[in-house]
Amino acid sequence: KKLQKNLNFELEAAGYTSENYQIRVFEKPQIQDMNITLDYPVYIGAQTERLSNSGNLIVPEGTKTSWLINSKASDRIAFQTQSDSIEFEKTEDNTFNLTKAIRESSPYTLNLFNREANYHQKIYYSIEVIKDKYPEITLNPSNDSTYFSHVAIAGEISDDYGFSQLELVYSKVQNGIEL
Repeated sequence: KKLQKNLNFELEAAGYTSENYQIRVFEKPQIQDMNITLDYPVYIGAQTERLSNSGNLIVPEGTKTSWLINSKASDRIAFQTQSDSIEFEKTEDNTFNLTKAIRESSPYTLNLFNREANYHQKIYYSIEVIKDKYPEITLNPSNDSTYFSHVAIAGEISDDYGFSQLELVYSKVQNGIEL
């Protein structure tokens, strides 16, 4: 029989009745609601995003990620990757919070613990990080063939998140002396 609530009972045999016994039923820890806030790095130019009840993430490198979990029958929750384990902060009776900057792709688990039932539940998710690439600059100088006094520079610049400004800083050197 699958018990859903506490059960009081006694045993009877050969005219003898035992004392009262009780089987106590404890709830298994579970997530009732999970909200994740993704605060992207400023240079991306993206607005903060909020996800509900989804733990698998694809985020740009450096995204500040905040989990807010409402749970049932959980004493504590731990965020665990292959390299570390971090406890969530318990902010209210059944509410837990964790904020972490995400820099590496990794599977992760949320471990929900209930000390009364000596039980914990693992829920598996993954984080995929989109690495920020370095800007690429290609320059092609072209000398003035008539007077040799001018240099034209053509080129291309690219970056995975765009760029807002390019500065050319130069100095003129003659006979080893900067002019």
